[in-house]
Amino acid sequence: MCSQAAPRLSGLRALDMDDIELLRTRFALASGRAKAPSTAETVARLADGLGEAIQTLAARVDELEKAAVGAQKKLDFLDAHALIFAGAWLPESTYHPGAVVRHHGKAYTALRHISPGKGEPGRSGAGWTEIA
Repeated sequence: MCSQAAPRLSGLRALDMDDIELLRTRFALASGRAKAPSTAETVARLADGLGEAIQTLAARVDELEKAAVGAQKKLDFLDAHALIFAGAWLPESTYHPGAVVRHHGKAYTALRHISPGKGEPGRSGAGWTEIA
């Protein structure tokens, strides 16, 4: 007889405190020892639970928004300070700060915005600095 009971129990999961409380409530209701909670009580309990869940989610959203602002600041910094290889210097091209060009066998990076036809790398005050 014991060998027959074991297979039936093998599919059961462990009961947690919510399960135990639910079983107690069902037993009390079935035996007439307690009355079912009113609709208002049930709604109030659900509202409390939802309120707590919403507060938890709102706090998490705040954390994520702060992290996103921090990440955006880092991206903005990197964009402002990034070196972007632009190939050989061409007088007809526009270059933005951080652009890296080759000119006469050397590499230069733009320190400021350089309009077409302005600022040949290697010339004083042209807006370029030699990097290699």
